[in-house]
Amino acid sequence: MNAQRLALDLNQNQWDAVADWAYNLGTGKLATLLAHGIDQIPFQLPRWNLAQGKVLPDLVMRRAEEVALFNS
Repeated sequence: MNAQRLALDLNQNQWDAVADWAYNLGTGKLATLLAHGIDQIPFQLPRWNLAQGKVLPDLVMRRAEEVALFNS
């Protein structure tokens, strides 16, 4: 297994929001999220609201909560 170490300058709430997102989507998607830059995370999180190609209200709410946590 090839593991990489990320050095991210995040406060605890930002870390918690990203960790929650990664737990929900899997760490394999983390590189995709971070590819846009750390400053874009609050704008990228809401884009991940689909399950089987459909927008789910619960995921919309979950992403909004993650954004709120990230921004606090």
